[in-house]
Amino acid sequence: MYRLLKIEWKKIFFHKANRIFYSLYFLMIMGIILFMPYIKPSINGENIDLIQFGLFNTPFIWNNIAYIMSFGKLLLAIIVISNVTMEFNHGTYKQNIIDGFSKKEFFFSKWLSAVLLSLISAFIVGIMIFIVASIYNPMTGILVNSSYIFALFIEYLGFISIALLLAFLFKRSIFAILSLFVWNILEGIIQIIEFVFRKLTVSDNNHIEALSNYLPLKSNGNIINLPKFDLVQYLTEGSIFKETTVDFSYVIASFFYFIIFSFFTYLLIKKRNA
Repeated sequence: MYRLLKIEWKKIFFHKANRIFYSLYFLMIMGIILFMPYIKPSINGENIDLIQFGLFNTPFIWNNIAYIMSFGKLLLAIIVISNVTMEFNHGTYKQNIIDGFSKKEFFFSKWLSAVLLSLISAFIVGIMIFIVASIYNPMTGILVNSSYIFALFIEYLGFISIALLLAFLFKRSIFAILSLFVWNILEGIIQIIEFVFRKLTVSDNNHIEALSNYLPLKSNGNIINLPKFDLVQYLTEGSIFKETTVDFSYVIASFFYFIIFSFFTYLLIKKRNA
């Protein structure tokens, strides 16, 4: 494993565009979180102070910032797709095989680097949240709801496993990225069909979980939901956010898809001639 990661590191480090892309990605993660307290959006001429609304109060801060940073999985997917398709576009995949690199080793080098990238991303987000939380809150209870970082890591993993599969399948970054959006649209159509079907056939379906919520991209997006608001609570307690917890049914579903898509990606690269 160490040898595979070492080879991947050399590919990244000695490629100038990769160095810049990875550096900007991690700097962006840290910059967004650190400068978030200073962002004051204007609504109808009035500046909104996010600190006064309790955005950085514990335990809400873990859900709030993890939700915002969950959109970073799109950049992660682009990095993973670019990392894989570049091997095919530049002919380095064939060269690796000629030089004695097995298909299994090639797959695991990309798979391990993607997993490590997700882990480092989630770790950095967790450290940044801890720093910001310690500034605006007492240290007691600061780690309450920090399980959102684990949930964020699984969300990253589940999403990049789809990106990895599409990258190996199409071998062109533009096609892989477009197919990711098409996949999301198809899941949305399935969700609409299920909603209409349930309305027409089930009299009381308010307490029945929609099966389409557990589709690959839908379950992945449901891991960390938009924080809940309570205006009455804001007037009485000074914080507009309601405390929530991670729904681990979506975490389990997304991790299951991660394993399945990783396995299919391995089979794809193993059986493909070039």
